Amino acid sequence: MANSAFSQTHRYRQIGLLVCNIASVVMGICTPLIGVTYGNISERYGMLLQDAGTFTGLQALGSAVIIAIMGRLADRINLRWLLSATLLVMGASLIVLATTPVREIAFISTFMFGVGTGGMLLLPNIAVTRLDPDHPARALLILGFCYGIGGIVGPQIVKFALDGGNFLSAYYLSGALTLALAVPFLFISIPSPTLSTTQNKGSEHHAKLPPIAMLLPFVLLIGIYVGTEVGIASWMFVHVQLVAGSTESMAAIAASAFWFGMTAGRGAASLIAGRLREEMLLRIAVLILVSALVGLVVFGRWELAAVICSFLAGAGCGPVFPTTMALVQRLFPRSFGTISGILLTAGSASVIVLPWLQGQIGGGRDGGMILPLFGALAILAILLLVVQRIREQEAASAAHLAPANPAYAENPDR
Repeated sequence: MANSAFSQTHRYRQIGLLVCNIASVVMGICTPLIGVTYGNISERYGMLLQDAGTFTGLQALGSAVIIAIMGRLADRINLRWLLSATLLVMGASLIVLATTPVREIAFISTFMFGVGTGGMLLLPNIAVTRLDPDHPARALLILGFCYGIGGIVGPQIVKFALDGGNFLSAYYLSGALTLALAVPFLFISIPSPTLSTTQNKGSEHHAKLPPIAMLLPFVLLIGIYVGTEVGIASWMFVHVQLVAGSTESMAAIAASAFWFGMTAGRGAASLIAGRLREEMLLRIAVLILVSALVGLVVFGRWELAAVICSFLAGAGCGPVFPTTMALVQRLFPRSFGTISGILLTAGSASVIVLPWLQGQIGGGRDGGMILPLFGALAILAILLLVVQRIREQEAASAAHLAPANPAYAENPDR
């Protein structure tokens, strides 16, 4: 009977993880949809091409607004309701955006689409750590791998839509997929640890946030990393064109190599996540990223070197975010939802600043890749601080749990 109950619970969790991973693929398809169709959407609403970034700005604003709120709710509400509601908002906003000819309504729909994408960038990360609490790093890396697959597939869907003469069909398809995913989540209960404790004790109880000294390094790490990743991805095409004198076709290959590298890096990291602690995996990934960016800055004038370095930069970037989130979940499991919201808010803020600053540094001469290089070095320095704080925390915990008797102190392994 016990084995049967365990089998049912295991199967239930596996189904939940599968649905989360499918949702991550759909997110990878939907999130960059507006950017890929800048030319079409600006023409549809009578805007200059250079003003099409307004849509991305509204999407980013919607994401930033919801992430911090959603993080707090995730520690208080069963995730099934948040995931389903977020997918409904996201899918409906895509359908409205594809339908309306009115620019103002399109702006509102884009903001709401950002609310949906922000929620879905956060909630599945929390969900998989609760569905697979014994292997959170592996679960997060597989989730990121699935997002990368969607990021590769998405532009191809847009291409087929454009070949068919109507780019809006990509919006309709993406919206329909998103709405359909809201249904299975209704049947997958993913309660928060805080909620379970509250119900068991019969009294209200919410986990407190850790001290700012422990939390700040993670805020800085994710804040710098997200802006650095987006900056590399956004400026790679231009960088290879300007520095290596490449054609648009070769520059596109270099830009795609970054995403292939990111997907490959997450896939490879998911295979070794159970064998290495998160801290070690992070150090390896960041060292690969630093090496790749050094190569891109020094040898970027050669096309082949640029493509290889772009792939390696993606491979280095790939494990950083999901592994950092797994590390945070390991250290602060009871307040993981709230902390995740704080970290992603910091990441959203950096996206507003760092890619723009990178363009200013490039000044039309290159893609300003020196800024991501300094960002990667800063991440490495912060990571060393994080590792030191973890060692201090683990030492303090071991001292607190150790029995107060001389025999134990002399032989703690006994």
